[in-house]
Amino acid sequence: MGHIFKSVINPLRLLQNMPLQISRLPQRSLATEKSLNQVFLLGRVGTDPLPKGSEERPVVVFSLATNVNVKADDEGEYTQKTDWHRISVFKQSLRRTCMEHVKKGSRLFVQGRISYHSVATETNTMNKLFSIIADEIIVVNSTGNNFAKDFSDKDE
Repeated sequence: MGHIFKSVINPLRLLQNMPLQISRLPQRSLATEKSLNQVFLLGRVGTDPLPKGSEERPVVVFSLATNVNVKADDEGEYTQKTDWHRISVFKQSLRRTCMEHVKKGSRLFVQGRISYHSVATETNTMNKLFSIIADEIIVVNSTGNNFAKDFSDKDE
């Protein structure tokens, strides 16, 4: 029994006398630090898609409405609050399919990211805007037609 006791206690005494070493993971530089900017929206198109931008940087833009039910009073009544989102489509194949298949009233699922930018007005004041840059669009139903179509493009 004394032999077992010594074989357990002696390594513990050695550990007590050793300086404590804490290993740290290497710190990432800011250039390789991971972050996330992702948005999922399901709503109805408010305006027909419009081609905008330049030849070098074409874009299709439309608005998308999403709703949330908000309790209006203590009696349990709910009202619907609508948020409007500006959707910008830069991918060539998505631009083309938006122009062909997306119309006002279409129900869409949009996956993308938030982009913030500033635009100069005619009076030289800067307006801060944000939009959703679409990476994937799925038409859930198109103004009365019940079909679902995935227009995402994994190659671009």
